[in-house]
Amino acid sequence: MRELEIRDGGERMIPDLHHEAVIYAEHIVRYLFAARFVKGKRVLDVASGVGYGADLLRSAGATEVVALDRSAEAVGYGKRRHSEFRPTYVLGDGESLPLQSGQFDVVVSFETIEHVADYQRLLAEVKRALRRDGLFIVSTPNRGVYPEGNPFHTKEFTSTSLRRLWPDISDMCGLSPKVIG
Repeated sequence: MRELEIRDGGERMIPDLHHEAVIYAEHIVRYLFAARFVKGKRVLDVASGVGYGADLLRSAGATEVVALDRSAEAVGYGKRRHSEFRPTYVLGDGESLPLQSGQFDVVVSFETIEHVADYQRLLAEVKRALRRDGLFIVSTPNRGVYPEGNPFHTKEFTSTSLRRLWPDISDMCGLSPKVIG
């Protein structure tokens, strides 16, 4: 078996390591859901991790996918292992996107908002990066379901507290608020 070329720090889903685990299914299904909305669109994947999802979104017909992550290790791994459909990998932080305003039709951010120091800044940056009629697809663990105390999380949301963010998100994105699940 060849060496994996990336460390498992305990919070990142790495398909080569977690393919048989529930975490793999949980993460892949989010991207499969988002894939229904990306055909012919320019897409930003904020906190893309190792890039498996960005490659999947590109394979679903997105005209462009930018996979942004603040980990140089994850970005490098994605370039080497998840580039079959040629997403563009960018080193950067979701709270200060190194990208132009109004550049994307769709922004996805899965299991990210609970990790950032300033989630309102993340939302403002998503708003800036999205076109006026853009779509923002976001997920976070439900504090009411998942055990508390994850050391990687700075703010955990319940379904109710996440729904309270939706008016702000929908105002930013020009969308009607919709929460699934």
